[in-house]
Amino acid sequence: MASMVALLLVAVGVIVSACVPVAQTRTPPDPPLRATIDLDLEGALADDRPIRLTGREGTDLPLSSLEVLGTVEDPLAFTQLRLSFENPEPVTLDATLSVLLPPGATITRFAASIEGSWREAEVVGRKPGQLRPPLHTRAKPALEARAELGERFEVELPNIPARSTQQLIVSYAETFARADQPYRVRLAGLHDVPRFSARVIVVGQPDPLLEVFAGSRIPETLGIDESGRRVLELDTRDWTATDDLVVPTSGKRRTGVRSGRKVAVRVDPMTHDHAAPINGLAVLFDTSASQAVGYHERVEQLAGLIEALQPWTGDEIWLRLVAFDQGFETVYEGPLGEIDRRAFERLHTRRALGASNLVSVLRHTGARRGHEVDRVLLISDAVATAGVSGRAAVLESVAELADSGVRRIDVLSGSGREPWRLRSLVRQLPESGLVLDSAQTPRGVVRRLLRTVHDDVRITVPGARWYYPEVVHGVQSDDEILVFADVEPAAGGLRVTVESHSKESLQIPLVEVEEPLVGWALERGRVQLLEAALEANADAPAAVRKQAWRQLVTRSIAHRMLNDYTHLVMLGDERDYLERRVDPAALADVLVAGPEGVVRRQRGVPNVLKEAEVPIARNRLPRFPSEELGAEQLELLASSPAGGRDEGEAPEPDPDAAVVVGDLAEASARPPAPRTPAEESAAAALAAMRRAKPTPRRRRGARARAHPPRRSLEDAYRGNLLTIMNLIAWGHVAEAKQVAWTWREAEPAEVMAVVALGEALEASAEVEEAARAYGSIIDLFPERADMRRFAGTRLEHLGSAGGRLAIDSYRRAREQRPDQPSSHRLLAFALLRAGRYEQAFAALSSALSHDWSGGRFAGVDHILREDLGLVAAAWLAHEPAASERISAGLRRAGAELAREPSLRFVLTWETSHSDVDLHVRDGLGSHAYYDNRGLRSGGALEYDVTEGFGPEVFTIIGEPTGYPYNLQVYYYARGPSGYGMGKVQILEHDGRGRIAFDERPFVIQNDRAQVDLGDLDGSLIGR
Repeated sequence: MASMVALLLVAVGVIVSACVPVAQTRTPPDPPLRATIDLDLEGALADDRPIRLTGREGTDLPLSSLEVLGTVEDPLAFTQLRLSFENPEPVTLDATLSVLLPPGATITRFAASIEGSWREAEVVGRKPGQLRPPLHTRAKPALEARAELGERFEVELPNIPARSTQQLIVSYAETFARADQPYRVRLAGLHDVPRFSARVIVVGQPDPLLEVFAGSRIPETLGIDESGRRVLELDTRDWTATDDLVVPTSGKRRTGVRSGRKVAVRVDPMTHDHAAPINGLAVLFDTSASQAVGYHERVEQLAGLIEALQPWTGDEIWLRLVAFDQGFETVYEGPLGEIDRRAFERLHTRRALGASNLVSVLRHTGARRGHEVDRVLLISDAVATAGVSGRAAVLESVAELADSGVRRIDVLSGSGREPWRLRSLVRQLPESGLVLDSAQTPRGVVRRLLRTVHDDVRITVPGARWYYPEVVHGVQSDDEILVFADVEPAAGGLRVTVESHSKESLQIPLVEVEEPLVGWALERGRVQLLEAALEANADAPAAVRKQAWRQLVTRSIAHRMLNDYTHLVMLGDERDYLERRVDPAALADVLVAGPEGVVRRQRGVPNVLKEAEVPIARNRLPRFPSEELGAEQLELLASSPAGGRDEGEAPEPDPDAAVVVGDLAEASARPPAPRTPAEESAAAALAAMRRAKPTPRRRRGARARAHPPRRSLEDAYRGNLLTIMNLIAWGHVAEAKQVAWTWREAEPAEVMAVVALGEALEASAEVEEAARAYGSIIDLFPERADMRRFAGTRLEHLGSAGGRLAIDSYRRAREQRPDQPSSHRLLAFALLRAGRYEQAFAALSSALSHDWSGGRFAGVDHILREDLGLVAAAWLAHEPAASERISAGLRRAGAELAREPSLRFVLTWETSHSDVDLHVRDGLGSHAYYDNRGLRSGGALEYDVTEGFGPEVFTIIGEPTGYPYNLQVYYYARGPSGYGMGKVQILEHDGRGRIAFDERPFVIQNDRAQVDLGDLDGSLIGR
């Protein structure tokens, strides 16, 4: 259901305007009316139901039945949810199932009833994907999760029949690493469920009776079955949950279960540790866009943490609080006891925007001198998306903090996980730090900060054939860890030996259980061992890492283990099983909930393969997200060793975030292929069209020249973006900012909300904040070359405020998608604007080393050679002594030095499989576009690109005579992303090496729409 946020503002009417200040506008109604502006924030206000099925258009498919079957075998648990949803509509619906899982839970099964037959999802390996994901799919933003809430399992269910019931089964297993961690099924928020039942078997639960909170607190039945196990049962109708279903576990720090030789235990390996006083503290608080979810709560958590720290450290220790994203700001510096609310209000006001330049703020921290600061607390996901971001550079910048007296760094992360990069980061200084969970209370975090951390704690299980882990890091005295072993325990329990600063033998009592759940736990331990081995080989050659990855994936598939390297998929027919290399006759068993607890169900050949009457129903097969490896896993597999580089790899970029191409100019540029007679004739005709032509002088009293058609904002925009652009066009900039902030706070992952905010901030002359807004696109989509280029075009439009980050973003885009010419062109001309002539020349020379002769970009090499000639002219004018190098580079590329004046309009856009067209009109009213390439005043459109990205170039050779030129962009065919985004770059060359630029970015939301980018009234040279 759409949710509306109303703000009392000036009424919004339809304005005729362009995307740049030169556009024409209509006068608003006079006097302006007072009215309510409604923002369409459908789905933005949190739907906090833990289980929901929602149609693509917001239709809610009500939950008609929920059955919870659980088994608790502390420190393990298993839960099976059987769900029934109703499609109340008279049409088929595409819907998304979302189930909130407990922190750390792992999906073990998903099944769906399709056309009367149950279909099981299979576990397969994630696609390697390369470091460049496909650009024709929607990007998933990198918003940091909330650890205390757990993670959501989501799956798309297409074509649910009209007025039908959709039955589903979702199962998951979990481990309890803490003694105070209860068994919890997320139910709070469910309402009016016609039928609800729950049955939870508790093995090994001590007296007194369980304390249970279930649903609406209807009295539960707590009994003991024939095996002596405690059982919680609940069966009710028309049920509304006011709380989660919570069952406390044993509460013992040392406990475990066994089935034969399979053992899983929880132990507390450290009996004591020592104080770790803080003499001075630097807090680095991440304010980048990925922190937007829960940002204000995180600020208050920081305030609570500093307040909790005060009694233990005193008021006099030095505190430095630095907010950072693509830049940084010292929010407070002084004695800890003198910080007040103003510092935290500054953080609230700053809000979460921008990309994350982690290395920059770490180097800044290390360079500070004066007051003693011996500890650093990094509150961040520690993902660097701007500036130098290679793993080696991040770790090196942390290690260099020791030179300024910092002896320990801790990371407070909201993800609830400890990625391998964080575990290695906190071990770079003389004293090891911790990766802390933001779900902990401030007092709990402070207690851990003030205690020493133990690494290399050795775990031994005497007599075991296999056990995991053997070594643990980051351990304190109140930590518990899980140990899995293949061993024959003694009658008194399992003996575990812990060796750190001393050696201690622990005796762990065991409870006898059935095999399935503890067997799953041991296999999970074996997979975790392979994951640890892969992480430990992060600095090894690529072949070693890839071999470890293959072993990990193979074992995960064999035992249905979902992790960062595998995912679920629903297969249809024999071809699907063959393509995924899944043997339908040897499918792994699945865990299911039986009347006595967890059981293994052996699987035969799926019904859809062995029974002809079972339809494949391919159009109804569920679709799972995350089929490709994540950025962190790609980094682990593709990164070079931290201590050096793989053979042939380019060096790490220099610290100022500019691309370093160095000897790249020596790349073997491909000379132009010989032209056929027909091609020569076409080229000659195009050259003639491109020449500027004299235009007749207007006679007094002659008819005025034709004006281009007016374009309204409604043509290009819709919804919230239209509202905000209208407000800006009317001059109501403050209101536009307010509405944009409201939209962005409600939907932090919405790209158009960030664009709208940037537009409003630009209109308010807050250029630095606008740069942060556009930098947010980088932070949300760091692995998407299209999004990086789009952000770069917006940043470049801001001039010096965004130019440096634009170069960095273009450089990353080129690394991710060197197969697209716009990656090279945008980088080269951004470097040229920054005065980095040789680097710009090298970037284009590298582009010409690619073979562009076939495919969608055929013919672009001609454009790149002309670009190289322009850059060469600018470089030569700036550095005449480089003449020989420039000439040699041009010869290798088959390019010529640009010696004549020229004017170019270059269209690039960032949506694949879409067609965006450039329309140019001159002062005579002549109109050039894909079907009429030339203007009467001279100039021609060189290529019509119809499948995305561009470039489309309109060129005038000679002194232009057709001013004013009007530029419009037409969204001819919308691609799958739903909107067109890009820019038209105007380049003017005076023929003597002086080049002037004008950037005109655009967004088009409506299919077959045109946006007016305004006029060019005269020469840019000398402006």
